[in-house]
Amino acid sequence: KDLDEMRKTFSFLLRTVCLIGLLFATIAVNYTSILLRLLAGYRWGSSSNAISALSAFCVYTAFLSVNGITEAFVYGVARSGKDIGRLSIVHAGVGGLFALTAPGFVGKHGAVGLVATNCICMVLRSLYSLYFACGYLGNGKMNLNSICRMFLGMPHPLVVTAFAISFAITRSSRDYFYDETLEGKSWVFASLKHIVVGIICACVTFALTLKQDADIRQALRGLFLKLAV
Repeated sequence: KDLDEMRKTFSFLLRTVCLIGLLFATIAVNYTSILLRLLAGYRWGSSSNAISALSAFCVYTAFLSVNGITEAFVYGVARSGKDIGRLSIVHAGVGGLFALTAPGFVGKHGAVGLVATNCICMVLRSLYSLYFACGYLGNGKMNLNSICRMFLGMPHPLVVTAFAISFAITRSSRDYFYDETLEGKSWVFASLKHIVVGIICACVTFALTLKQDADIRQALRGLFLKLAV
């Protein structure tokens, strides 16, 4: 019973961070120019290198969030120093891979290459943590049933599809409405049109998420009840 409850909690947390990561990787990624313009001015907001680097970091946020929750699980339930030792070996191997590949990526793609290398490292670390979680939540057995249960922690396919469509729409909106070289009122109006498109996409995707995910509906209902007290 305790293991089932742990499995449900881990799946819910994993699904939640995946949804937050998808929000950054599919929608926020197309609004980095506006953010840079507001925070740092025209020079940075119109710099293609700065925009690309921040967009890449939005994607990196998705991988980082998944890695964070999966490794937190490993450190939280590891039964022995042997388990931590294996994780440390994986980290060392991934660190070595980063040291070997980062210079090449940075040389070819600059800051975006550095972020891309970090994304690859986060994927590798997350895969090991998920492997460990599958075995632990399967009572020490790695089988098809434990793997299938782990996939229950992923967002619903319709939700993932909605995020993909949102990415395409907001990217098209950025290309059609927005121009980082605009100034004054023209920039403000173009930004507002682009932002409205993003808000609509985010709201529709959020509504679909609530429809497909009973756990998130229940969590939000409980949160609102607590705030209302």
